[in-house]
Amino acid sequence: MKLPGIRFDKEAIIGFLINHGEKIVGGSVGMIACFLVYGGIDAIRSQSVAKEQQPASIEAKSTSTAAYIESVKKPPANVLAKNVSLKKSIDSWREPKITPMPEVSLLNKPLFEERSKRTQPAVLPIENLRAVAGVVVLAAKDKDVAPPQPDRNADRDVEPDPTGKPPRPRSGRGRAEKEEAFPPFGLPPGGDPMGQNNAMRGRIAGYVIVTGLIPMAKQNGEYRQRFESAGFQDPKRDVPLWSDYLVERSETAAGEPDAWKKMDLKQIAKQSQDEWAGTQENPPTRFLLPDSTAAAQTPAAGSPSTLGNTGSSYCAPLPQLIAGEAWGTKAMHPWFISYLKQKKTASQDALGAAPPEPPQGSSPTNERIEYSLFRFVDMNVEPGKSYRYRVRLSVWNPNYNLAAQHLSESTLAKAAKLVSAPSNVSLPVVVPETTSMLVRSLRKESMKRLKPGMIELLVLAPNRQTGNYSLRSLVTEVGGLANIDQSLNKPGDSRVRGEDIATNRVLVDMRGRQDDRTDTRTKASPAPPEPFEMLFLRADGSFEKATAADSQVRINQYIGTLPSAEETTKGSSRDRSGQPEMPQENLNPFQPR
Repeated sequence: MKLPGIRFDKEAIIGFLINHGEKIVGGSVGMIACFLVYGGIDAIRSQSVAKEQQPASIEAKSTSTAAYIESVKKPPANVLAKNVSLKKSIDSWREPKITPMPEVSLLNKPLFEERSKRTQPAVLPIENLRAVAGVVVLAAKDKDVAPPQPDRNADRDVEPDPTGKPPRPRSGRGRAEKEEAFPPFGLPPGGDPMGQNNAMRGRIAGYVIVTGLIPMAKQNGEYRQRFESAGFQDPKRDVPLWSDYLVERSETAAGEPDAWKKMDLKQIAKQSQDEWAGTQENPPTRFLLPDSTAAAQTPAAGSPSTLGNTGSSYCAPLPQLIAGEAWGTKAMHPWFISYLKQKKTASQDALGAAPPEPPQGSSPTNERIEYSLFRFVDMNVEPGKSYRYRVRLSVWNPNYNLAAQHLSESTLAKAAKLVSAPSNVSLPVVVPETTSMLVRSLRKESMKRLKPGMIELLVLAPNRQTGNYSLRSLVTEVGGLANIDQSLNKPGDSRVRGEDIATNRVLVDMRGRQDDRTDTRTKASPAPPEPFEMLFLRADGSFEKATAADSQVRINQYIGTLPSAEETTKGSSRDRSGQPEMPQENLNPFQPR
């Protein structure tokens, strides 16, 4: 028997629906009808009416409700009596008795409601803290001045000048003729290295000057934002009053964390009074905190509660230098230097001509700027060490001892001062050594005096007699030790000039030529010669570079302290028993210690 064929193509499916579709629909409707009939029969059989929903139960509930309504409409007599007494008690509230005002009014009540409570202002820290290190020659106090020294010109063919200027040679003879091998350079305009500048007793000291910006305008804006809308206002409280400040210092070393130590400002102030001969170069008044907003405590002042001190306490004075010396821009923050340049340029543009220079000293002015100057002078530093600084300042609490009703929190009135966050940490600075190496170019005639392969170098170091700097000269070669030892001088061969000193530096290399070839330049070869430089190795393994260009200013300043060739020749034949001996253990920097 053959099985029927089953196909699922389009034509087979359409044909099946045409032939059997009505049968499928009819069967589906019949099944649904059967389910509905079964559900109705089951509801009649199992879901009968509850007892409380029957008519008898509903009628009983309606009868009890009607009886309750009738009983409320006719209350008992005792209930009515209570309602009467309640009415009397309410009547007294409906007509209250008003107490008359007293004859003397109270004055401790505010006339108007406070607009807002006082809050605590933020104390803004010092910005852009920086440090600069160096070495200067301080003016010595009268008690430190040494007795007069013997006249160095007694055995020289010179005549004194009654005006106090350097001695003049007689008959055209003098220093210039006696020092042909090492002639000095020309002096700078107005310079006189043999005059008062170098004759004055001094004391060489290292320093670090720390400067920063006090955000005066921003702090005033913070106070205005806090107190302009406050109900309680006080003109004396609602402006910032700066109090004391704290300076912390850290001696930094490679690979070691900072070890911060608080600096004793009172001890530093006392030390400056005992050691400094005076002060100089006060900044303009407009760079300092205003007198009306500065209640700062100077380290040497009395009680910190004393108000009215000037803002100069935040700007430490500078010690007096020897005559003719000035601190210059290194004692000012760069922001104020840029400010002065901008003011000068604006004045030139407005007037069409160059205005006078801004005053160097203090001058009263009503001009106020965005920042005030913070300056701290640290003279207790050691050469060769590296230091970092940070500063915190404080202001007097404007809410101190105020009543709690004026404050958002009662605790705001407890602290007498508000302290700022620490400033940024300054970059590390290294205090230079007091001894430095200098180099200079020599004329062709002077170079003829030197042997082949030999060069001259200069040493600028403290002088034990004057306390100031003085120059020494040494003729050596590459690889030689740059120590000044007068025992190296031989008859007819003067290699050393000046006071003995051990620098413990080795000349390891040089570049360029020492002979001054500026006069030999022609139109065919106008290019300048290669710069003359020397490289020295210190005893600690570090290097020091000396160039003729950088050394020129210091050489011009102290060339008068370099002994002449004739003085050196005489000194080599004199008895040196009175001079200190050169420490032999320091002659070789590579010798183990």
